[in-house]
Amino acid sequence: MSEHTGKRLPIRRMVRERALQLLYQTDMTTGSAETAPPEATHALAAGGFPGLKAKELRKIQRLADELANAVRDDLEAIDAMLDNISKNWDLGRMLSIDRNVMRIAVYEMRRGDPPPAVAINEAVDIAKRFGGDDSGSFVNGVLDRIHQNSFSKTAKAK
Repeated sequence: MSEHTGKRLPIRRMVRERALQLLYQTDMTTGSAETAPPEATHALAAGGFPGLKAKELRKIQRLADELANAVRDDLEAIDAMLDNISKNWDLGRMLSIDRNVMRIAVYEMRRGDPPPAVAINEAVDIAKRFGGDDSGSFVNGVLDRIHQNSFSKTAKAK
């Protein structure tokens, strides 16, 4: 995952991107992200966010670990929502980046913070940056359907 250029990202975006790295790493290995060599984990965090102080990197890492672990803890429910909405796309067929970006967004929507529109926009932006050519529109479509079916006021009133 490449370095950022230009202005500094908000902490929450950096946390989401780092949590995505951890979830992606879990997908790509047989073990968990916690089994990665510490130097590889630090290189990912530092390499993606140049110019941050060690204290800021530690804060981002701690919050990203918490977010990734919370997503993993809620993975069954999150994946059920994704699987239900994306009937023509088995989770295993999705790009790992797309799948994990959506997992983070669905977790945040279930938690209620940030507002669903923010969670979706953040997921789309991250998917565009790290995913394939169609990742942004794919992630937007799936998350919008989840929001409309599960989290909108009209869905809750049904």
